[in-house]
Amino acid sequence: TFDPDDFVPHLRLRRDEPIAAAQRRTPIWLAELAGQAPSRDVLVNLGPDLVPAFAEFARVVELVGALPDAVEDGRRRWRQYLAAGITPTRPALR
Repeated sequence: TFDPDDFVPHLRLRRDEPIAAAQRRTPIWLAELAGQAPSRDVLVNLGPDLVPAFAEFARVVELVGALPDAVEDGRRRWRQYLAAGITPTRPALR
């Protein structure tokens, strides 16, 4: 757990970049390829497309922006999850 003003340790993992043993303790990875991430607990997708390796993760969080293109991308991903046999859930809107 962290306080709101705390630094949260994270690393950027570029495509095909090797991971040093000391780096594996880092809790958050900003990965260009999700399949490269050393941890498969939670995937937070910030991109417009479905992440091909999503099934390797215990939980997937999709962030959808409010602009029309982002909303349509989110709807497309929702349909792709349904087609893969996964029923997405969404938090209650306030």
